[in-house]
Amino acid sequence: MNGKFLTEPECYQLMAESGLPVPRFAFCPNKEAAVEKSREIGYPIVMKIVSPQIIHKSDVGGVRVNLKSDKEAGLAYESITSKIAEKCPDALIQGVLVMPYFSGGQELIVGGLKDEQFGSTLMFGLGGVFTEILKDVSFRICPFDKREAMKMVREIKGFPLLSGYRGGPRLDIESLTDFLSQFSRFLFEKPQIKEIDLNPVFLFNQGLSIADCRILLENEERRNK
Repeated sequence: MNGKFLTEPECYQLMAESGLPVPRFAFCPNKEAAVEKSREIGYPIVMKIVSPQIIHKSDVGGVRVNLKSDKEAGLAYESITSKIAEKCPDALIQGVLVMPYFSGGQELIVGGLKDEQFGSTLMFGLGGVFTEILKDVSFRICPFDKREAMKMVREIKGFPLLSGYRGGPRLDIESLTDFLSQFSRFLFEKPQIKEIDLNPVFLFNQGLSIADCRILLENEERRNK
């Protein structure tokens, strides 16, 4: 692997320091902290393993969703950490990430890639099957303003699903275009980011929320060339 992946708490911390809207989250090094922080954030919550060696957390049983009580949170911590210790014995288990459980709204994908020729570029599309099968995405070179973000959003074939197609809910496109333009500036100002994947991002009638994030940093030696 040519680069270093940040843990998910590190991803949110980096984005928060740049003023990007991130979900409430807490890094919890033990079961007691996981239960306490779950209660503070407010149920239902999602709990995820935090380990530098584990990038695809769901693939190894490192995620529990829709936890609704202290008891469920405590059992989830035990289940996650024991399963990871069994499946990935060489992985360093730092603890778990606790964050709100999001439901409803429209799933989106927002990503970034540092291109050798164009520099930082941003990808946007609808999540799930729209991305995986239909490849319904649009791209821009960073940075760009809110007007360009609106053009980007309108380019995808699934745009009617965001704008109230056949009596459906009109989602908060204003917040989406604000976020995309702000995120483009973040990527432009962080050339050390080689790849970033926000998937999914939930867009609601009011506001949006990031539900998962992965960031790959470029090697220090490569950046200094």
